[in-house]
Amino acid sequence: DYELCFTIPQKMKDGFEQKWNEKFNTRLSHIGVITESTSGYKYNGDDYKIETKNFEHFCIQMKLSDLRNPYLLFSSGFGLGLIPIAPGTFGSGFGLCLYIYLAHFYFSAYVTYLFLFALLVVAWFATSQSLKILGEGDHPEIVIDEIIGMMFVASFLPADPYWAIAAFLMFRFFDIIKPFPIDVVDRKFKNAFGVMMDDIIAAGYSIALIVIATALLR
Repeated sequence: DYELCFTIPQKMKDGFEQKWNEKFNTRLSHIGVITESTSGYKYNGDDYKIETKNFEHFCIQMKLSDLRNPYLLFSSGFGLGLIPIAPGTFGSGFGLCLYIYLAHFYFSAYVTYLFLFALLVVAWFATSQSLKILGEGDHPEIVIDEIIGMMFVASFLPADPYWAIAAFLMFRFFDIIKPFPIDVVDRKFKNAFGVMMDDIIAAGYSIALIVIATALLR
């Protein structure tokens, strides 16, 4: 069962309640008054922050059986996203390890970035299809964005394990703290573009710091 909660202008309250009772024979409960103020909104006289979550609380959580769907399998990092604790961190770690493994094949920079951008396009499509099943929003189960973002960061690393650890921590820092404009993208775009782009920007911040740091330490 669900309760329907809605707001109407104060001047329409009495007439609306009468028509509602006549049509549905169901009682309405009046729970308070929301008014606009200089600081935002007030609920029954107290400051109140309205969270624009829309229908996100109806989003479906991914289950192990859902991995039979190829889009969900790919967007979840082949099941990494179902890890109950810090799935984004595990996804980032996998992305770092995957890039280090691929680096042993000594592909040219052209082939490497062609592969990464192709992977980004495939990930965007898979995420878009996954959101049609799960509902809009940046679901914690979707970690392909962290995997690819970390791989882009790793492509700028010197061959040193300390740099790899530092890059991993930097990327996670930006992805979690979400400085501008990551916070704007995360808040305004609940589609595949937003899911992918906030991690790409976090990767960009990390890459910028790596490039500056390596230049200063030469």
